Amino acid sequence: MVESDLSIVDAEDRCEPGMPIPNLCADSCGESFIAADSNRVKASTMYFSDTSMMAMLCHHDIVLFWANMWTAGEKQFFALALLAALMAKLPLDWTVGFLYDIACQMH
Repeated sequence: MVESDLSIVDAEDRCEPGMPIPNLCADSCGESFIAADSNRVKASTMYFSDTSMMAMLCHHDIVLFWANMWTAGEKQFFALALLAALMAKLPLDWTVGFLYDIACQMH
């Protein structure tokens, strides 16, 4: 690589405020997962009003909340809505751990 190429990479590979990883990591992760591709239609809304469902479980695998996904593609606002529903029910001083297969795409 020449020096001008390195400056472009450095400009692209920076951490956004609140994000613990550089942009290039999140971008490459998003490109490698079908679920993260919001442009790819995986279920037809022409035939189905609900295309999938997303659930939030406790560590005992008991469903706490669930959401019917009514858009094609896995939109991150469903995960954010489930988190908001959970946080509204918990005391403010509790700590919550969160695992999500494409959480790196959430902003």
